[in-house]
Amino acid sequence: MLILLLLLLPLAANAQSLTWQQQTNTGSTWPGATGYSTNLYDPVTQKVLIPSVGPSNGSIFVNSIYECSISPFLCSYASQSGDPTTTGCRVQTSTMFGNAHPYRLWAIDTLRSRLFLAGGPNDSCNGIGDNPRQQFYYFSLNGDPNNDTWSQQDIMSTGLPTGCIAEGAMTYDSTNDIYMCYGGEYHHWVFCPTNSLSANQTTAGCVTAKVWAEVSPSNGVVDLNGTAVTRVSGDSFDQVMKAGDQVFVRDGFYVIASITNGNSMTLATAPSGGPHSNQNWYLTPLARAGVTLFHDTASQQVIFYGAANNSGTATYNSIWGWSMLGKKWKHLALTGTQPTIDCIGTCNGDSVSNIGQSSVAFKQSTNQLFYHCVAGTACPQDWAYNTLTDAWTQLTASGTGPSLGRGAYMVFIPPCNCIVGYLAATGSGNEPQIWLGQITGGGVSIGGRSSFGGAVSF
Repeated sequence: MLILLLLLLPLAANAQSLTWQQQTNTGSTWPGATGYSTNLYDPVTQKVLIPSVGPSNGSIFVNSIYECSISPFLCSYASQSGDPTTTGCRVQTSTMFGNAHPYRLWAIDTLRSRLFLAGGPNDSCNGIGDNPRQQFYYFSLNGDPNNDTWSQQDIMSTGLPTGCIAEGAMTYDSTNDIYMCYGGEYHHWVFCPTNSLSANQTTAGCVTAKVWAEVSPSNGVVDLNGTAVTRVSGDSFDQVMKAGDQVFVRDGFYVIASITNGNSMTLATAPSGGPHSNQNWYLTPLARAGVTLFHDTASQQVIFYGAANNSGTATYNSIWGWSMLGKKWKHLALTGTQPTIDCIGTCNGDSVSNIGQSSVAFKQSTNQLFYHCVAGTACPQDWAYNTLTDAWTQLTASGTGPSLGRGAYMVFIPPCNCIVGYLAATGSGNEPQIWLGQITGGGVSIGGRSSFGGAVSF
């Protein structure tokens, strides 16, 4: 009878909150301040991985990896990850990446317990190397960081996708064993590290095992008559995008002026000539710089929020999903409340120019992308997007969290149900700000009892 009563009680969502607390350097090997990078979670040691430079140094280059425990927050230099005192040139070898500038081209391979690094732009280093870097390395992860080692990934063809590795971002799809790279330009690349390809890997765009392949997106077929666009087949316009978004059709990229319904829309400018029948088209985000990618196993898509255009003159508060097997983008959360947008440049009293990199982390167990507004109007603010409900929720937050500076790199840490935020530059020296954001609540409650996340209440 009690079980039946519990089943009849309505489901209720516990209010989710985030409490920020700045961490202090208590004498451990504190990483330096790195301008363009990312933070990652090592599932083997359950620590934070921070690609950075030597203590008290500041750079846009990365030459070493730090592992940081959470409680207390202590960092150490991961052995054999590079020389943290080296700020100049370093030649790549089979067991060490060169002095690279990798942006967000890092990803954790959970099937092999490896941290991967791909490419990165770097001008000629005393005449050594190439630009962009033609590198693909992995860092073995195990219980003892002293045994972690770098190795060069076996690639069956020379080079990496230059349209992506210069300023793009990378993520790993553990379901299908695929790496994806996007950004810098409107290019999409995939890499399958297996010796032979599965059906899903082929569907996702891999052509040959261990060879980077560029993917051609497609959302359907349309007819064009001046600025008027009529759907022939494929995605309904009003389900995947909105006015102001950008599509590629016929001979170039065009901004959408308005959408009438799922079958009719108007472009801001008309393609040349016409009318044109049965034209392939695809949707693409405006954001290409400062992108941080996550793969969501629940919705089987790669998602990212915010970021900036390639010229660094505009930021966006839109969230996007890339279907790995459908090979196409969808503009998510088309309705409902949207987060506060981050500004770009020197803004809101900041002494350091914000680069437009959105501060985001992903919690797979609750299908949530967390966003911390760093430098926008009315910031700091904290938001969470749910990939299954396709909706944003503003969180109740205390403590400022990472603020101002160039944007924070964030990562979710499952054992503590918390977020670590690393603020690369604050305008006051080369020691970064590191914050811990504790998440409470946010689960689904049945009769007052939380099914996940937060404390159990009766």
